[in-house]
Amino acid sequence: MNVTAWIATVGLLAGIWQLWALTQQAKELAKQTASNTEAMRASVYMNVSQMMIEIDRIFLERPQLRAEFYGGRDGDVDRQEPQAAAELMMDFIDCLINEEGHMSDGLSVYWKNYFDDLMRHSGALQDFWRKHRDWYGEAVRAEMDRALEKAQS
Repeated sequence: MNVTAWIATVGLLAGIWQLWALTQQAKELAKQTASNTEAMRASVYMNVSQMMIEIDRIFLERPQLRAEFYGGRDGDVDRQEPQAAAELMMDFIDCLINEEGHMSDGLSVYWKNYFDDLMRHSGALQDFWRKHRDWYGEAVRAEMDRALEKAQS
C-alpha cells in the first residue's frame, strides 16, 4: 500500500469515527433535552399546584368567599369550611399522585393506606369527591375511586 492510499484509509477511518462520535453526542443531547423537558413540566405542575393549594387555604380561612366562587347561600358558610378542607386535601393528593414518577419508591402502600383512611373517616372528603371528581385526572380518579369503594365496603 502506498502512502497516499494509507493516508486516504486513515482519513476515511477518522471520518467514520467522527461520524460515530457525532451520533453519540446527538443521542446524549436528545436525552438531556427530554430530561430538561420533563423537569420543566414537573416544575410548572408544582408551581400551579402550589398556587391552587394557596387558593384552597384562602377559602378555608374565609369560607364565605368559597361560597361566592362555588355557589351557596349565606347559610351554607358552615358547610363551606369542611368542603374547603376537603378540597385542600384533594389538591394535595392530586399533587402527590401526579408527581409519583419523581418519587424513588413511587406511590407507596403507606400513602394508599392514608388515602383509604381519609376516605373512610371523612364524610366531607367523600362528599367533595362525589361532587367534584371530574376536576381531577385519570390517575387521581382511579386511586380515589378505589379508596371510596373500599370505604363503602
